Amino acid sequence: MNQNITTSQEINPKEIPFKSWLSIAWSFAWRSLIVACVATIPGMIVGGIIGFLGAMAKIPETPVLIVAMLVGFGIGILSLIFLLKWFFKTKFKNFRIAILEHDS
Repeated sequence: MNQNITTSQEINPKEIPFKSWLSIAWSFAWRSLIVACVATIPGMIVGGIIGFLGAMAKIPETPVLIVAMLVGFGIGILSLIFLLKWFFKTKFKNFRIAILEHDS
């Protein structure tokens, strides 16, 4: 695990003002929309190529769809990882969101 952890004061979620929750929700929503729109482009291109190659090779539709869905799923997972990394780097007015190890 990366030991580049800086110590900050932990905030109880119940103490976060509603305005801050709105800021967090909006920040996550617009980033999600951008990532989804951008991820659609390679998904369409790769899906189109897979479909075209499958049709040229006269492969039945079902296996081609399965391959295209698996590739789309992979693109979606990569997009989600990018989104979460982006979101956790975001600095809000008085705080940031962090993942911390818990004491077992």
